[in-house]
Amino acid sequence: MRTRLSRAAATWLTLACTAAAISAAGAIELTTNASNPDAIEVPEQGTGSLYPSPITVNDLRGNITSVTVTLNSLTHTYPDDLEVMLLAPGGQQIRLMSDVGAGVRIDPVTLTLSDASHANVPPRSEITSGTYRPTDWIEDNYDFPGVAPADTPNQKLGSLNGDADAQNGVWKLYVADKGPGDGGVLAGGWTLSINQDLFVSCAQEGFSGRQLNLCQRICEVDQPPARLSALIRTYMRAYRSAPPCD
Repeated sequence: MRTRLSRAAATWLTLACTAAAISAAGAIELTTNASNPDAIEVPEQGTGSLYPSPITVNDLRGNITSVTVTLNSLTHTYPDDLEVMLLAPGGQQIRLMSDVGAGVRIDPVTLTLSDASHANVPPRSEITSGTYRPTDWIEDNYDFPGVAPADTPNQKLGSLNGDADAQNGVWKLYVADKGPGDGGVLAGGWTLSINQDLFVSCAQEGFSGRQLNLCQRICEVDQPPARLSALIRTYMRAYRSAPPCD
């Protein structure tokens, strides 16, 4: 059984967990949301004003099960010119948007890019807010200035799945415009969501006695929410720290 944990983060990464959402037997499903809210101005031709826009993630452990990227409040007068790429800490390059939207102006929209979506970003019609899979419609392999071409171009977000090493470090969003005469802005910056499976073994933490017993009851046994909250409070009062599964 999996239980979802929630982490919220800005560029510096801030942790927020709810006691009722912590652990059950087996894997913990952990979600880390990290945002860089700084606006990216997109010129008529060239690279964005924040190039790249970074998000630093630290201290994650466990295997990635999925990654999504959200572009917050995007405007562009000719979105076909817009090129958006994610560069992961492990070097994977994922084209999130390229050659889509034709010449149909988009006013503030919020786009979530996820491999789980069955819809492409519209290639020849208006782009509206929603969830889409990363879409490089023509695959002309636009070369982002200052970025070395990847050995394996146009990877999917799913290429990050199962990787426990590529999640910590600096994630970079590159935004550029490849055509003259039109521009835009990513006014709300962007959000990175990393889902992981985290397996916790209290014995491996070196605990013994009462601490081991409490840890196992919190991290490795199904508990009703009220009981789980009480156990966590008891643990934190006794050991001045959160149990390892949060």
